[in-house]
Amino acid sequence: MNSASGLAPAGYALRDAVPADAHLVARLLHLAFQEHDGKLDPPSGVHKETAESLAARMGKGGAIVVTADDGAIVACGFYEWREGYAYVGRLGTHPAHRRAGLGGAILKAAEEQARAKGYARARLATRVHWTELRRYYESRGYRAVGFGTHEGRTWPTWVDLEKDLAQPDAVAPGDAFGVAALDHVQLAIPRGKEDEARAFWMGVLGFKELPKPGESKGRGGAWFAAGPAQVHVGVEDEFRAARKAHPALRVHGLEALRARLTAAGRPIEPLPPLDDHPRFHSSDPFGNRIEFIAESA
Repeated sequence: MNSASGLAPAGYALRDAVPADAHLVARLLHLAFQEHDGKLDPPSGVHKETAESLAARMGKGGAIVVTADDGAIVACGFYEWREGYAYVGRLGTHPAHRRAGLGGAILKAAEEQARAKGYARARLATRVHWTELRRYYESRGYRAVGFGTHEGRTWPTWVDLEKDLAQPDAVAPGDAFGVAALDHVQLAIPRGKEDEARAFWMGVLGFKELPKPGESKGRGGAWFAAGPAQVHVGVEDEFRAARKAHPALRVHGLEALRARLTAAGRPIEPLPPLDDHPRFHSSDPFGNRIEFIAESA
């Protein structure tokens, strides 16, 4: 791969995959996703990939592999030519070679392939609760454009992220959504709806889940945090949405957040600025009102 020869970190090389690599790539992907086996709901489709299925994927676009000094394939990524955008998927790195920049090199190489093919947009997807991975993609210019739900689930389980290939990889700190402060902390949810709450607070807003202390574990609900802000959701058997009382979050990247919420199908209710700070109301999946206020005027 001449166009990507300069993208590989020291000690590694990038090249186009060929069908003969498919059995080694299948073994690599199974190993890369082994830590998620039995932990994802639903399970990742990677576990079902075979040499034949991966060779078929190559036929829809191509694949990139990273080799170590000994020639072993230690990372991979696939790309497909779809109508309106190039889709990047099946990114995987051998556990012993992580944090070496291999995933970023593959992603950049796939984007270069897409540009050369004439595509203006690249798209990928990740599970809604993999918030750190999502932040990584957002740092490379990807933005949420939609959410999807696996069969048999009633809440979003993955998020689609898209990048304008005409824009640079890095995103200025002021352009990325991040919570700066929390004004209110408690919300109620219906009993048994913790996963829907996780899909919203983690998948849409990018919060992390906090472990609940021992005395609270058996009461249901969940605790979430982003930066200095914490939101605790507790279950109510006779639940009624809070449509007037609400938490208020001061955030960076209010417009990026508006796009996230819109992509997730959440409502946007414009509000007059507060001391010149733009703001709006939205709601969680249960109808609880939430206010978002721009940190900077």
